[in-house]
Amino acid sequence: MRYLLDTNVCVVYLNGRSSSVRDRLLAPPAEEMAVCSVVKAELLYGAFRSNHPQRPLERQQAFPHSLSHCHFRMKTLRWLHTFEPS
Repeated sequence: MRYLLDTNVCVVYLNGRSSSVRDRLLAPPAEEMAVCSVVKAELLYGAFRSNHPQRPLERQQAFPHSLSHCHFRMKTLRWLHTFEPS
């Protein structure tokens, strides 16, 4: 199964507010998860709008780098097509 993480899940993980989200993200192999370029842009936008942008930027740097990165284009749509309904 493959997982495409949305911005909300990434924010909850990065803020460390939910151990259940952390555990669920760390359970499957990293190659089964991806973050699209739109989510990365939203995370950066949120960090720069923060009162203390350095903290969220540092957390984002520590975000698992082994996650796949999907550019939001036809390649992403083909990758999404491989998802199995849950």
